[in-house]
Amino acid sequence: MEPKISFKLKSELPIKYELGLHRVLPSYPTETDFMVDIIQYIIKVCEIKDKNFNPADLKFSAKTLKYVFNENEVTPGFKDKLRIVIKKLMDAETLIKRGEFLYINKAVFNELYN
Repeated sequence: MEPKISFKLKSELPIKYELGLHRVLPSYPTETDFMVDIIQYIIKVCEIKDKNFNPADLKFSAKTLKYVFNENEVTPGFKDKLRIVIKKLMDAETLIKRGEFLYINKAVFNELYN
């Protein structure tokens, strides 16, 4: 049996990510907030489903967004803010659209996680 690989946020990131406090700030979500939350969700799903996690194949769909940001969808303006953040990430090629999925650039994963 292969040992589980553990992915942790890099220590140089603000402590708010480790504690989950970034979600309560009025500026939420920033581009970094968005990427941290999406990647954490993907990692957790892989762990729960006992699937292999491959940082080179990080992808998500609109359905994933509903699970990650559910409690914030009722906040006035949150969906608009989320659309702006996603558009910025796509313009920067941090997110790449292929079909119904958005793929996360592996370099971004490497910037955030050990």
